Amino acid sequence: MKKSMLGAYLVFLIMTIPYVRFFQDYIKINKLTGLYDWLLVCIIVFLVACVGYNLFFKKMVRLRYLISYGITLFIFFLGMLAIGETVERVHFIEYGICVYLLFTVLKEHFHDLSLYIWIFLCSFAVGIADEWVQWFVPSRFGEFRDIYINLLATLFGLFCIHFLFRPSGIVLTLPRHRIRFLLWALMFLTIELGIFIQCAHLGFLVRDEHTGSFRSLFSQRTLLEHTQKRSYPVDMQIQPLSKQPIIPKQSLAVRLLVMWQKEDFYKTEAEFHCGERNRALDRQKFVQAYYENALLEKYYRPLIQDSPLRWSESKAAEVRKTAGIAAGGPSRYFSPVLNHYWTGVDWKAFWAVIAVLCALIMFLAKKVHTSTNGLSEKPN
Repeated sequence: MKKSMLGAYLVFLIMTIPYVRFFQDYIKINKLTGLYDWLLVCIIVFLVACVGYNLFFKKMVRLRYLISYGITLFIFFLGMLAIGETVERVHFIEYGICVYLLFTVLKEHFHDLSLYIWIFLCSFAVGIADEWVQWFVPSRFGEFRDIYINLLATLFGLFCIHFLFRPSGIVLTLPRHRIRFLLWALMFLTIELGIFIQCAHLGFLVRDEHTGSFRSLFSQRTLLEHTQKRSYPVDMQIQPLSKQPIIPKQSLAVRLLVMWQKEDFYKTEAEFHCGERNRALDRQKFVQAYYENALLEKYYRPLIQDSPLRWSESKAAEVRKTAGIAAGGPSRYFSPVLNHYWTGVDWKAFWAVIAVLCALIMFLAKKVHTSTNGLSEKPN
């Protein structure tokens, strides 16, 4: 039953990823974010009640207990500070439940420190998979920062279980024969994290003397090839919100499945640059608006070819004149768009580091295994 609940929860956590954004938007539009605040207040009251129960009823007033209570509360408030939006603080609830369900399943097999390490590693793996799926689907945005938040939530759950709820029968020692399997799991997580970073964060810094520099998931050569070879129908190009195509009525199942389509990152980048250009023009930052438009025209033209958002030549010339930019002059502009791409990291060097880490973990696992066998074969 416990394993079924854990499996069902993990499936629910992953399968609802494309639809969470609509729930969050509903909360924002209807100004219901106060519900999250009340939920957080309830959690804080619960934590304080647990600490008070341990202090006054269980008489756990030694210094090490006080330090453990302080660390638990510190991790909670650190997580709250790390999360800017109120609606994103649901991470702590999601992964708190995940940690508890993992604990109920794994405590039947482990009764030492490896129990908490396995919970941490499993939750870490779930968090990476969660963010990878968010990167894949159009309605969500997966990034390394959210993995960090998930880890804080996991640590908070572990500290709550051990220091506040005080489960009996758990010995904080790590048997040597369990270390090998933990190291293999760590190697798997290293590879999983490397794949996620490769997909979601490793990008290119495109330098162009006419349009300025900008970050992209694609190389300059690939972007120019897309400009020449790709073609989008008018209704698939970037459109103002008031002119979005009317979606025909579809069954609920079809609409839910459509949300699992892979994101077109070329179009996503164009939308980011178009939004930045329009915001810059509204703020009368004409230099920024001109160069963002130049980026769109040179590298993302198929997505604005017939769109009402495309500037005419006369409008572009007017903005350039207002900005005081000399025609044909070199550009020192650097676009602030897509700053989550890590452009200073070469993918070959990145995977070389991952390979070295995995080799080191394998060496340690083999060494631990050899020493364990040596101890078991040692005569009495």
